[in-house]
Amino acid sequence: MCSCVPGSRERRHRAVVIAALLAACCGGCGGDAAAPTDAGADAPADARADASPDDASDAGVISAEEFIRARRRLQCEEVLRCESRYNADWLFSFETTCHPSYRSRYDRALSRAVAEGRAEFDPVAAQACLAGLAEIECFRGNAYYVPACSSVFTGLVPLGGECFIETSGTWLECAEGALCALRATCPGECVSEPIRGGAGDPCTYSFECDLTLFCRDGTCTPSAGEGEPCTSHEECGAGLICGPDGASATVCLDPHAVTSPGGPCIYAPGLDTCPIELVCICDGCMIAGTCVTTAPLGASCDTLTPCGRWARCVGGTCTPVAALEGDCSGGAVCPFTHWCDGARCRPLPIESQACSPEGCFHSVCLPEGICGFIGGRVGSGEVCDRVWQDCIDGLECRTGDDTMPRCYPVC
Repeated sequence: MCSCVPGSRERRHRAVVIAALLAACCGGCGGDAAAPTDAGADAPADARADASPDDASDAGVISAEEFIRARRRLQCEEVLRCESRYNADWLFSFETTCHPSYRSRYDRALSRAVAEGRAEFDPVAAQACLAGLAEIECFRGNAYYVPACSSVFTGLVPLGGECFIETSGTWLECAEGALCALRATCPGECVSEPIRGGAGDPCTYSFECDLTLFCRDGTCTPSAGEGEPCTSHEECGAGLICGPDGASATVCLDPHAVTSPGGPCIYAPGLDTCPIELVCICDGCMIAGTCVTTAPLGASCDTLTPCGRWARCVGGTCTPVAALEGDCSGGAVCPFTHWCDGARCRPLPIESQACSPEGCFHSVCLPEGICGFIGGRVGSGEVCDRVWQDCIDGLECRTGDDTMPRCYPVC
């Protein structure tokens, strides 16, 4: 099995990016009301005809709500365009932002924080963030981080102040240097970031160590530099991965230096470090994956022969992926959050709505033909599922005092 943990600093940054892709919650990356952004020859006609990076600039200054929607739409379009760069088992989770009913609690909390003066929204940074994201064809590890996105929201709550957004590594309400400690009781409190260990300090996990260190045998140890020996991605410094050096040894390498098939890469959904015309696969890899060329539409495909952009491997053949609400009458497949009614992709029905032939969104089709949850929703204090958000009305799924996700009153 292939390891998918990048170097210490990049690991932490990409963890935030994954959270953003799943929950649209990072301090300024991603969208939900922009048109599809890939107007290339391989994009669906619906996307090419409608390509535009934002839906709010015509009116002048963008609002926080408009930014959140546009960010989510851009995230959705990137995943649809670059499906082969995401593990098939994870695609539904990454495409969650494509459903019109999707609105994470982070989205709601951010809007509320700005309205109530606990966070500041910068519309200039927001426009720059969206413009930068719109230029990204496919995420490539950490290479396409847009600096402006980290400045869109600024936390204003000082240490000891009340906060309502559970955070880890990002400042959404709390001022820089503080995090929101929010568990069973709401509101939470802005507390100091934990001091990371220095070289030689004891540790259990690498995130407990300084960004230039990793945890080895219970001790914070200096990360390896480019060209130095390694046995895992975690041992390498920021932006580096552990891969073959062309001989029998493995050393820390810069994945963004890879320009041709056969180079090493990180094999993990949303972390593919190959050039965008290539895809990272894992053929029995122990540490690093391998960058390979993609198959065109209509060609044969499998786990070792991935499809190119705007395509999905269906039944061993590269099949076009339709844009949101796009035409699926010619054999194109819809996003995993949609179903084809024979002509166009339609959003999967949500709880309490009649089931579609292809099921429901974040629920299951009950025997009576209505979307819902088997056994009902989860009550207060009970363990819940963050993805399905299966708490009863008035409750939300967040980390409990025992670090388990549990249902608590909406904060």
